[in-house]
Formats: sequence, structure tokens, C-alpha cells
Amino acid sequence: MRKNAILTLMISLFFSQMSAAQTGNIMTYKGSWSSTYMYGMGEYSLSEAGDIFKRESPEAYKTFKKGRANKTFEWLTGIPGGFLVGYELGGLIRSRKVDAARGGIGLGLSALSFYFTYRSAKNFVKAAEIFNNKKSTSLIRKFELNLTEANAVGLVFRF
Repeated sequence: MRKNAILTLMISLFFSQMSAAQTGNIMTYKGSWSSTYMYGMGEYSLSEAGDIFKRESPEAYKTFKKGRANKTFEWLTGIPGGFLVGYELGGLIRSRKVDAARGGIGLGLSALSFYFTYRSAKNFVKAAEIFNNKKSTSLIRKFELNLTEANAVGLVFRF
């Protein structure tokens, strides 16, 4: 009996999410290298999602553009910061004199890159929430059936 109840709950949550996906909601997923968006039954990259936001929700597109700007600054600070830190670590391994100022600048740029990463992800999620008009107070909308992994199913409760 208990297994049937759990199975029924999982199936109902699955179908509620599938119906949400078919009604025009956008869901965001953070991957290893980039974020992806699920819209309807398709998976879209950031640029494709930007086109959807631009076409259907100007307010969400404005927030999305902030996220893209943060993503640009993430790359502009992360690559030089990583290079400077790596260059100094390589010199340390080769027993060469290390320039602490250059390594410190690299660490500072890398830390700044992490901040921009956080802000861009926050803006991408906020843009999706604005697009979806998430003002629902129903309890079933706070559950999510996670089918993003190839062989894993998860249930998430969000506050």
C-alpha cells in the first residue's frame, strides 16, 4: 500500500511538471559549463532562451541581459586571473622567483570571477521566474521532479 501511494505521488508530480512544461513555463538547469533552459519539450541554450525572452517577455529579457553582462565579466576576469595564478604556480614549481603582487592580482581577479558567476546564475533564474510569473502559492508547484540526469530521479522541495 505504501509503495502504491509513493508511486502515485511520483506519477502525479511527473504529470504536473510535464503539463507545466507544455504550458509555456521555462525551467533553468545549471550544467558544468553553462546554463540550459527547458521550454515546452525542448532544451535551449542561453542565446536561444534570450530570443524567447526577447520575443515574449521584455521584462524578463532585461534581467536576462544583466545575466549575460555578468557572464561576460565572469570570463573577462576569470581567464586573466587563472592565467596569472597558474603562471606564478608554474614558476614556483620550476623554482623560479615568484612575484607575489602578480599572484595576488590573479587571486583577486579569480575571486571577482566567482562573484560574477554567482550574479549571472541568479539573474538567469530570476529571468525565468519573471517569464513564468511565479506567483502561485499552491503546494504542488513547490515540488519538482528532476529528470535531468540520465539514470537518476529526484524530488526537490523548495521554500
